[in-house]
This record gives sequence, C-alpha cells and structure tokens, in this order.
Amino acid sequence: MTTGGLEGYRQLICSCPPFAGVGHEDLGDALDLLGARLRTFSQDELLLRIGDPIAQAGLVLEGELEGSFMSERFDQVDMVRLTPGQMFGEALACLGEASPMQIRAARESTVLFLDVATLLRTDHACPTAQRLLVNLALDLARKDAYLNRKVRIISQRSMRDRVLMYLRGLPTAGDGSVHVPLTRTELARYLNVNRSALSRELGRMGDEGVIRVDGRHVLVLDDSP
Repeated sequence: MTTGGLEGYRQLICSCPPFAGVGHEDLGDALDLLGARLRTFSQDELLLRIGDPIAQAGLVLEGELEGSFMSERFDQVDMVRLTPGQMFGEALACLGEASPMQIRAARESTVLFLDVATLLRTDHACPTAQRLLVNLALDLARKDAYLNRKVRIISQRSMRDRVLMYLRGLPTAGDGSVHVPLTRTELARYLNVNRSALSRELGRMGDEGVIRVDGRHVLVLDDSP
C-alpha cells in the first residue's frame, strides 16, 4: 500500500518495534512487502472471535484493544490490553492457526494489518526483509516473556499473592507507587478472580497496612508473607 493514507501515523509506525531500524524512506517498501491494509473498528466491535483463522498480525495505531478468552465456567478472562504501537497475532499468523482468544475494540480503534508470514517466504538478501524478520523474532521473544509473567501471576494460590505480583511488575514512580492502568473490573478479569472478592481483598490489604490505595495509584507498604 502507499503511505499516503498513513501520513498521520508514519512517525508512530517507524517507532514501533516491528519497524525498528526501518527508515522513513524505506517504510513504503516495508509496508508493500507485508501487504499492509488499514482498518478502523468502532467501540465494542470484534476484530477476532475465538476460533477465527489468523491470516495477518495487527498493529494498533489508534484506540485500545482487549484480548480475552472464556474460562470453562464461561467467565471472561482478560489476557492483554493493546494500545497504539502494540502488535497482536504474529505467532499464529506465521503458523496459520486459529485464534484462541477474541480481540475486541475497547474504544474506536485503527489497526494496520500485516502479512508477517510473508517474511518466512521472502528472499532474505533483501535488507528490509532481513530487518523486519529480526524485529519479528525480538517481538515474539518479548511476548513470550509477557505470557510467562501472566502464567506466574494466575498460578499463585492466593488472591493477595496475585495482586502483589501484578503490582510488583508495574513501572514504579519516584515515590515508589505504581499506576494501575486497569479498572477494578478489568483487573479482576486479568487476575482471574471475582470482582467483589478482589475489592474485599484490596480493602483488607489497606486495613492491614500492606498497600495504600489512592484511586488507581497504589503504594506497596509491606509485601512480606
């Protein structure tokens, strides 16, 4: 595709990990190589359903997406929140497998779809293809690390341990506090716990001096057993 329709997103695309090292002058060639196509989704619209085949990866350019699956009890379990600059579906697009989760637009979103599997079939004498392939490998490694952390969190036996492990993984501000980017409902789904039970546990943790909560800002005071 030409980069004309992407003019407002050029800087963002070039700054994203999948296009690291690809200059503005080579962006058009990179997008053509990946068969790029742009789509906009309204709030709550589904991009993917569980079981849908994944032919292309998606790069979020605007808005926010939510990836989730249904538990055996048919409860929604959040796996990931995707914001501008983040990508989804790379591994499954390369393997040609169906989606194990659904992807929903949490608000109106613009997504650039990319045929990353073509990199496995491209002559790697092409410098742009080489750069994109290295970026894809690094991106998949980062996703693997994220999923490993997710598994570690939900494998904790107690809700308190899940909460503390989640909080310890967030960026820390100068005062030692962290900003929780999720609402209480979203956090409960992410931790795979009941929302009311989570609220009660957070209240107990506050009463016991384990954490101090100020809106979405949380300061861990004592995370010892």
